[in-house]
Amino acid sequence: MVLSMKTEYALRALYQLSLAKDSVHRSQISEDQGIPAPYLEQILISLKKAGLVRSIRGPGGGYQLAKPGNQITVWDIYSAVEMPAFSGERCFPGMKNECDRLSACKIKNVWAKINTSVRESMQSLTLNSITA
Repeated sequence: MVLSMKTEYALRALYQLSLAKDSVHRSQISEDQGIPAPYLEQILISLKKAGLVRSIRGPGGGYQLAKPGNQITVWDIYSAVEMPAFSGERCFPGMKNECDRLSACKIKNVWAKINTSVRESMQSLTLNSITA
């Protein structure tokens, strides 16, 4: 499984939010983390829909974590920004289409084990564990 820049950027943004005592404006995250502002906006929308961040309106507004960092896993972050999520019809998330060889595939169990291992590792890592 190869993680995209979208997941990398989401991790960076949430890392910054996890260290902040107050909300952080999107432009500050963009500048500090080197994330293009329009792309960051899309990522923050996905993270908000997934319940990982919340937006604060007003002059002192911005973004903050929607729940404690020990309750946000790397899998949660990955799942929020990567589409489509892994399914059994694809050997790995990067496949754009369902596999037409799935029923005759002799190595699908290898991919299933690899994907399970990666998913379990990502589920065991919380935002707090990577910021400590």
